This record gives sequence, C-alpha cells and structure tokens, in this order.
Amino acid sequence: MQKENKVIVTSVNNNKFYREFNICKAEDLKNIKQAIDIQFAKDYVVWDKNFPLFQTPSDLDEKLKDVSSFNKLKNKIIKLVKNINKDLKMLKCWCNLTTENSKYLFHTHNTKLTCVYYLQSNQDCYGTRLENEKIIFPSTQNSILMFNGSLSHSIEYMPNKVFDSIDSHRYSIVFDFI
Repeated sequence: MQKENKVIVTSVNNNKFYREFNICKAEDLKNIKQAIDIQFAKDYVVWDKNFPLFQTPSDLDEKLKDVSSFNKLKNKIIKLVKNINKDLKMLKCWCNLTTENSKYLFHTHNTKLTCVYYLQSNQDCYGTRLENEKIIFPSTQNSILMFNGSLSHSIEYMPNKVFDSIDSHRYSIVFDFI
C-alpha cells in the first residue's frame, strides 16, 4: 500500500501553490508513459516551426479511459482538487512532451485550477516557470503542482546538452479544472 503524503501549500504574492510528491507507483508510471507514447504516435499537435511544441489533444482523459494506471492518477488528482475546492470539475487534460528542440511560451489557462503532473522528469531545475513571480517550481518526477491557471507560466527551456537519451525527455500531464 502506498503511503499517503501531505499536500504542501506555498504562498507567493497571495497566490497559493499546492504540491504533492510520490503520486503513483512505479508500475503505473511505466504504464501511463507507454499509453501516452502511443497517443503521441497517433495524433500529437505541433505548432509553428519556430516554436516546436509537442502536445496531445486536450481529451487525453477520454483517450486513456481504458488505461487503469491513468485512471488511478486521474482519480487521485480529482481527490486532491476536491480537498482544495469541492465545487471544481475537470475541464480537459493533455500531455506536453519536452524534447531537445521544444520551445514553450508564457501563457495562461482560463481555469480556476491548473494541475501539472510531472510523469517523467530527470532534470528538476527545468520545471514550471511563473512569469511575474520570477520563480521556477521544480519538475520533480511523480509529483504534482496545482495553481490558479490565470497565472502566466511556461515550461522552463532546457538546453540541448541535457538531452542524452529519450529518457531525458520531460512528460508533464496537465489537468484543468473550472
């Protein structure tokens, strides 16, 4: 049985950020990544050649509805969100894949809560950057960061030198709640 962790709450400029670590078991991590790799092979999204962005469509939860490991993750995240605000409902879900040529821009989500789950991340320092707060939350593998989606944020750029194999690619799954 996996030990329950406590959610860590951090306040920055009157905004709350929630973190929890060790969300999934190792076998579930492997199964989720495998299922997402299949989705990327089928129908990933790439925008603008100057800003390569690898992202699944925003109905990942529907596409992976038969993947038990993904459902465990989704249900765990919904439970965490309900402890923050019981009235929130999941709007959409997708995966970002950061590779040696990815470039992400600052953006916002029109949501009450954005949850970034770090499925695979070997370089903690290349996490989620908050534009106005000048902070980077580490992308610790198998952890989640939850915050108000209206805050401008981005995936921190990773220099090509940190990519030595496909295992260096960062996978983050985003769950948006309204």
